[in-house]
Amino acid sequence: IARMPLGRVSPETVANIGTIRGGQADNIVAPQAELTGEARSTDESLLDAQIDAMFRALDEVASEAGGTVEHEVLESVRAYRLAADDPVRQLAESAITSAGLTPDPVATGGGSDAHIFNAKGLPATCLGTGYRNVHSDDEFMPLDELHRLARVAVELINHAGSRAV
Repeated sequence: IARMPLGRVSPETVANIGTIRGGQADNIVAPQAELTGEARSTDESLLDAQIDAMFRALDEVASEAGGTVEHEVLESVRAYRLAADDPVRQLAESAITSAGLTPDPVATGGGSDAHIFNAKGLPATCLGTGYRNVHSDDEFMPLDELHRLARVAVELINHAGSRAV
């Protein structure tokens, strides 16, 4: 793990080891161990390079110690980008503008249902909802953000009804 590039590897890529399991008792050297982790990137080639670097680190250390490693990649979500002229993006941006807000398209590196829909050929986008301290035990949404989100939802419905996406 110490040889792996982990954390915020680049502006586009993040990786971590989430669990380490192995052994049968405290006083017995574990015959094997299992690591699970993740790598995410908004750039598929950088993601492939990150996964290769993580596996290479494991292989090198195992080889030095006379061991072996089995790798498995389970794909969860694929990165997506919607072009400025994509109808789904244009719909979202016009609804946001009509709600009195300013669209600010950003790549997040997160995973959402929009990733799954896009991977299946159904163009979709993820809208920021105003949560604070996301994925922490202190996560919350300020009431004014919820009101903004409601305005955007109403405008999405109004705009979607007036055009074919």
